[in-house]
Amino acid sequence: VPRTVEEKIVACADNLINGDRRISIEESLAEMRAKLGDDHPAIERAKKLYDEVLGASSSESHVKGE
Repeated sequence: VPRTVEEKIVACADNLINGDRRISIEESLAEMRAKLGDDHPAIERAKKLYDEVLGASSSESHVKGE
């Protein structure tokens, strides 16, 4: 689990890369759901991390459909 700001930025960026191409957060979360199952806690952590790194307030989300 990333703790420092730098670790959080790297973890978030890592979630948005698939091979050598940039993917959306929605695509990343869909891949996580396919691999881990819909209710895996890593999916919610990835959404929260994405919003935290992008500076979203607790009442808004940059993740579509959330």
